Amino acid sequence: MTEKAWLLMLTGICCCSTICAVPPGAAIAADHLPAEEAATAAFPGSERGHKLLALESYLQSFRYPPNSEKRIELLLNVLDQDPSARMPRLMLGKALLGRKQAETYAPRLLLIASKHAGSLELVNFALQVARRSGKFENAEYKLVNQALRSVGDPASLPDSERYLYLRLADEKLAEYKRERNFEAAEQLLDGLLENERFPEQDLIRESAGRFYRYAAGFSPSERRFLGLLPSLRSVYQDKFDRIAAELAESEVKLQTVPELRRRLALYQRMGLFDDAMRIACRIYVMQPNESNLAQEVDCAMSAGRYDAALVLAEELRKKYPALSRIADMIVCRALADSGRIEEAVKFLDQLPPGKFRTEQELYLYFQGRDYKKFRKAFLAYDHKTPCKSPELLTFVLVAAEKLRDPSLLRLAAERLKKIDRLEDPLFANSVGYISAELNIDLPEAERLIRLAVAVDSRNSAFLDSLAWVQFRRGNLKEARKNIELALSCLESPEDAGTILFHAGEIALAQGEPAAALDYFRRALASPEDIELDPEAVRARIDELEKTQQ
Repeated sequence: MTEKAWLLMLTGICCCSTICAVPPGAAIAADHLPAEEAATAAFPGSERGHKLLALESYLQSFRYPPNSEKRIELLLNVLDQDPSARMPRLMLGKALLGRKQAETYAPRLLLIASKHAGSLELVNFALQVARRSGKFENAEYKLVNQALRSVGDPASLPDSERYLYLRLADEKLAEYKRERNFEAAEQLLDGLLENERFPEQDLIRESAGRFYRYAAGFSPSERRFLGLLPSLRSVYQDKFDRIAAELAESEVKLQTVPELRRRLALYQRMGLFDDAMRIACRIYVMQPNESNLAQEVDCAMSAGRYDAALVLAEELRKKYPALSRIADMIVCRALADSGRIEEAVKFLDQLPPGKFRTEQELYLYFQGRDYKKFRKAFLAYDHKTPCKSPELLTFVLVAAEKLRDPSLLRLAAERLKKIDRLEDPLFANSVGYISAELNIDLPEAERLIRLAVAVDSRNSAFLDSLAWVQFRRGNLKEARKNIELALSCLESPEDAGTILFHAGEIALAQGEPAAALDYFRRALASPEDIELDPEAVRARIDELEKTQQ
């Protein structure tokens, strides 16, 4: 229902209440009753009383300033009386953008949504606000369960509501992943995949594929039942491969460029970069232009098909001379990313001196992990013209951490602030985490990290950063809580090493050496984590083992 229709309907209710819709005697009785009872008396056995109260609260809200406490309370009353009201929900969304406001009103909003669990739009809105507050706990998962149970036949829902249902199913799937309840997650996915009436089969396959890859990463690799059955890891990997094969087989049905673009984006989200490259090639054949050829090159780079990227870069240079600079960048990076650093240096030597060549040289220093040369070259580059490149500033942040250089970190933060990117979630988390790692500017570091967590409260990297800065500030109880939450939200076992090491340090600070030793051993046994220093972990293990002897 549109907002105009909502207001017209409510206005119609008000008009009817003064003409013919009021039962005899109800208007007289209503004069002596509180507002809610009066509305109920005027419209017994119907929802009209609630709609009338919703309109009254909505109109009253305009008497107060935007984002004021009184206006927010009145808008919450509107949703309590009429959960389908769209405009009040949009107004609340703007009012609750900040973390503190979201944290204040999320409990009330969740309570209202739980009373109207069948209103999928309201439920999803309440969950968004809860996530914005940085908290997503039992009450939220309970609401997800209520909403999913309220839908009898999800495939028969209108398009917009069916999409919201699938978002809720994803929330439930995320809960199962955190609990490592893979069997329940499979049952949920099987029910969706087997319902062929769902038009969104690609979205469901994507969710299933991402889950199976996740489950494969966290499942044991040993064969089961005396070696008679394959390992759970191989079972889940086979299911992922089957989903990928089904998607590939369905490509024959994709005949338009918009359809192919949607499939390309899906493959990229699933990490199927070779398949994405195949789709990009089809798009370029159907619409040969510079943008689509550049897209094909990008897909080749993502897939690690560097030789193919070099060939495509030359084609880009010949067919579209205006993009020769982009072609040069691709050649340099394809050579560097494939480990052919000397060839990349020789290629750069052929280019004229200038800003572009310097930027590519910085990339080569970074890719070769020569952080001291990178720092020296970057400072000279930045001295001439303050850096405005988010990509280069990302490299600077990494160099600041590797070199443990507070002044370089502060310079990067200053440049990010000038280009209005410091509070972007990824940058906010990076600056905050590295500040915690260097043990500097801790209050500002926590503020930045909390901005990132408010955007994605299930991101294990963000939660790890929050735990680490809380550890640095001596808030051990909250640090322990958030590091355990980070471990439960891991999307890939390759990211576990550093988080487990941090968990060990926090447990040790809390006076739990046995728990710390377990975390350190698990960190060392984790798949390779390039951020983890194995020597530091071994030193901790040796130290603790000696004290236990």
